[in-house]
Amino acid sequence: MAPKTNPDLEDQAKILKDVIKTKFATEQERLVVTGDPALIKNTLVEYDKKLKVAAMDKFNNPGYACGRSYYLAQKDIPLHKAVGAVAIYILEKEIGAFLKAFGYSEFDDENEEQVAEKCLDFGKKITDAYKTALAAKYVDLIMSDAVCARNGVPKGLDFSFDQFEKYEIHFLIANKLTLVAEVTMTVLPKR
Repeated sequence: MAPKTNPDLEDQAKILKDVIKTKFATEQERLVVTGDPALIKNTLVEYDKKLKVAAMDKFNNPGYACGRSYYLAQKDIPLHKAVGAVAIYILEKEIGAFLKAFGYSEFDDENEEQVAEKCLDFGKKITDAYKTALAAKYVDLIMSDAVCARNGVPKGLDFSFDQFEKYEIHFLIANKLTLVAEVTMTVLPKR
């Protein structure tokens, strides 16, 4: 498929950045984001016709990765006809304090399954809020089930094959890269 430039991709990335900044400002008080999170345009990495989702690529250290794909209609999900995807990465070294700051408790931060479950919930909340924020300007989108795993999502995420670019949003907490969000999206119909 021929590449299609999405003139709204930077604005869509800013919407995601604002969603996450709002979450930091309203749902926790312990973590301090250092400066304004950087928006970095990058070429997306495809692996086996999916968006590669690997935390090691973001931190050069272990981390947790979760994400969702977005579709125009429910019927597009089994056909893997996504219009975009969002992935959230959290540095493993900071995961216990990070999740506890957002009110997650009763988990062992050494237990991979328990941590992945909490990260999955955190990622769902971000991707749900992002979908809602996008709906103010674009048609309402359908989301896949969220996925989460330590170091990466083995099967990747569906994305629009006409896209070759993504934006990464880097959140530094106490001057340390702790959370990275990335978004890729094709041209969406507007309201």
